[in-house]
Amino acid sequence: MKKNFLVFLLSVLIFSACSNDDDVAEIVEEPTPEEPAPEEPEAPEEVTYNREDYPIQDFIWSAMNVYYLYKADTPELDESYFSDVNEYAEYLSENPVPEDFYYDELVSDQDRFSYLTNDYVALENSFSGVSKSNGLKYSLVRFSNSNDIFGYVRYVAPNSNASTTIIERGDLFLTVDGTQMNINNYQSLLAQDDYTLGLATVANNTVSSTGESVELTKEEGFSENPILIAKTLEIDGQKIGYLMYNSYVGAYDDELNAAFADFKADGITDLVLDLRYNGGGSVASAIDLTSMITGQFEGEVITKQQWNAEAQAYFES
Repeated sequence: MKKNFLVFLLSVLIFSACSNDDDVAEIVEEPTPEEPAPEEPEAPEEVTYNREDYPIQDFIWSAMNVYYLYKADTPELDESYFSDVNEYAEYLSENPVPEDFYYDELVSDQDRFSYLTNDYVALENSFSGVSKSNGLKYSLVRFSNSNDIFGYVRYVAPNSNASTTIIERGDLFLTVDGTQMNINNYQSLLAQDDYTLGLATVANNTVSSTGESVELTKEEGFSENPILIAKTLEIDGQKIGYLMYNSYVGAYDDELNAAFADFKADGITDLVLDLRYNGGGSVASAIDLTSMITGQFEGEVITKQQWNAEAQAYFES
């Protein structure tokens, strides 16, 4: 019995052991779900710009890059400012209005002379004294404490449309086509090809209308001789030459030389050179004029040219 009990007990233990193994569930750790990797942001699509799409801006920049005297004042005009052509073209695209690009972006604050024109033919003609004009040369004055404007005639060019009317040097005018000139409208009024000026006079420090008017018409291709007056005056027994020269225009250098030939023939001892309305022009004509006045400084320097640093170095080399 003792042996059987041991066998029985052993069997029970073996069975129990098997049974316990079956009842214990295997513990398996669930894998931690992986978080999705963040998506890489898409690279922005590269935009290609073409300088050919902005020909006026490109022309302005290119010309000023080479010749502009105040180039050093504008960093954008330096060749190294842009990393490549595309960046340069993008810069042009950001300035869609050529006038604003020129005056606001490129022109130096110290530059009082440069300007932009959209009519190169008229500009070239002006260098030869040819323009679309009625021959009336005037200045404008703003009234004190007012936006209104009046004009006064400096002179009238000979053989012009204005020279055939009653208007003359010293006359005043208030209106154009019956409209009082002011700071907002004078440019558009006087830019017309045909207009009527309302004449005025001064009395008791007041400018008022005379009731007279003058009709003027601009002529295409009008050529103005810059030698307005060249004559010899006899004053207190002296012969004095008087020259009113209104522009340095190379096309009239022969006429200028002829005027000095007359002065020489008249035996003048003094010369009055009137440049009050002369706005400049040909440097060669200025040199000719000084040579006609005096020949005693032959071979000496009369003018020196100053360029931007790059152009100066180029010319000096």
